[in-house]
Amino acid sequence: MLEDDFEVCTTDTDFGRAQKTSNERTQIESVQTAAQHGMAHAEAILAETEVQQDTLHWKGEMLTTERLRREVNAVLAKQGVQDAGNTVIGAGRSCSDLHFTGNDEIRTGETVLLDISPRGKSGYYADLTRTFVVGIDTWTRTAYDAVRDAQDAALAALDNGEGTEAKAVHQAASAVLSDHGFAVGDVSVGMYHGTGHGVGLSLHEAPSLSSDELLKAGHVITVEPGVYDPEKGGVRIEDLIMVTQSSYENLTDYPRCLVPSSR
Repeated sequence: MLEDDFEVCTTDTDFGRAQKTSNERTQIESVQTAAQHGMAHAEAILAETEVQQDTLHWKGEMLTTERLRREVNAVLAKQGVQDAGNTVIGAGRSCSDLHFTGNDEIRTGETVLLDISPRGKSGYYADLTRTFVVGIDTWTRTAYDAVRDAQDAALAALDNGEGTEAKAVHQAASAVLSDHGFAVGDVSVGMYHGTGHGVGLSLHEAPSLSSDELLKAGHVITVEPGVYDPEKGGVRIEDLIMVTQSSYENLTDYPRCLVPSSR
């Protein structure tokens, strides 16, 4: 199921546009900044919640994934970008649905996974994911540490920049998750998607980080390992990266933190 979940484009046209110009990088980076504003608002809301009978409440009302999504999308609109139906927010079990846009109660101790992928006026997308929890249990901490370490390993695999084999990034993340005791591949518990994909005029485009392709300077890709358990929740951390000739640049400037706070 790996890359099928991301619907990565593989046509000749998509491969040709995968290398971004400096102007395209600027366009994508501006949309990513807007996504970060939306994320900061969601994180602040979670930090301000009160627990009432096991559910989170904000401003006197129960906080749900749909209510949180509306708040994020309002910020995106103020930033001049479209949510394009791509603000994915899951809580607890619904985190295991990679494209969840439904309505779910948010409870204490449940992971809240926010995947924000807006589109700018010029047509370019961005992509940002963070996971938070109000009230941490052992599984959540273990899963979060594993995903954080896996992302670090994936980024380290990009240290040489252009010429890096795309699938080496996925393999690096997978090895760390396996070391932490999580399965990878066509599984029901663990990581069942690829580690990343290209982003540009399509949200999911070439290159796929599970392919044999050699990465090139100008490729803009996500690095987003995750682990999921349908009975417990899910964790994913995603940054947007630009490959350079000698290394990479992280186009994301947002902290990785499991416990929400106001920024």
